[in-house]
Amino acid sequence: MNTIQTIWSALTSQNETLTNMLLIPLAFLDIYVGMLFFTNILNIKTDKKSRILYVLIYGIIANLITQFIPQPYYIFINIIVWPMMVFFILKTTILKSIMSEVITMVITSILDSIFAQIFYNIFNITSEVIIVTPLYRVGIALCIYLVIFCLTKLINLFKVNIPVFENMSTKSKSLLILNALLIVIVLGMQFYLIRFYSSTMPFLITLINIIFLLAYFAVSIVTIIGSSKLESTRQDLQSEQLANHSLSILHDQVRSFKHDFDNIVNSIGGYVVNEDIEGLKKYYNQLLEECHKTNNLYALSPKVIN
Repeated sequence: MNTIQTIWSALTSQNETLTNMLLIPLAFLDIYVGMLFFTNILNIKTDKKSRILYVLIYGIIANLITQFIPQPYYIFINIIVWPMMVFFILKTTILKSIMSEVITMVITSILDSIFAQIFYNIFNITSEVIIVTPLYRVGIALCIYLVIFCLTKLINLFKVNIPVFENMSTKSKSLLILNALLIVIVLGMQFYLIRFYSSTMPFLITLINIIFLLAYFAVSIVTIIGSSKLESTRQDLQSEQLANHSLSILHDQVRSFKHDFDNIVNSIGGYVVNEDIEGLKKYYNQLLEECHKTNNLYALSPKVIN
């Protein structure tokens, strides 16, 4: 009984050392749950080996960053490392790597803000106390992971995917990557404010701030997608114009061939009607001579010209 009381006292008291120790295994859980979420919603194909490597390598790096880099700088270092791990280990595109961070950070920031406010209202504690108290810190983290895990299950159940615009032009992809990088930086700053100042900032203000940031990012994405579609449509129209031009040329060539063929048939018919066999032979030899000349044109095939 005394042991249980001691453990409970340690978990509910402010103990930064114990909190940091408990956050070490939680980092691996955090990375694993986040990976399940963004790989499903972005439709990133991975195998078991790459997933294990991602969790282990990124988990070790994330713990080292947290332990040896002071606040709040470790948050921004982690923002840089995250998409790099996704890109190099999970073997996906740069755009998907950045989007995986953006989407997961958005969900985490919103949930962190909500649960921090709930704990603050229930237990009447400040954000500073939540950060250094093992039970509160771990409790909020586990609540966030549970919600994200449930969202992942719903994504799998309803087959929800976000298209990441693989067919976009290079210009549109660059604009989208730039917007994603900016929103990641802003979300990182917002995440820091939520983590350390949630008790002094009104929850409604924090939530509205996040909503407006997401709205701006969504509008930017929609605008870039619209521009990309217009560019794609313009290229399709150019291709159609070239195809129509080629058809016009072929039509003129067929008409010219029909005209020449009609003349040949009429000429042969004239010799036959007049029973001019000698003239027909002479005309046939002329046609044969022209056929030999046109046979040489077969060397000018499209493959040879290309």
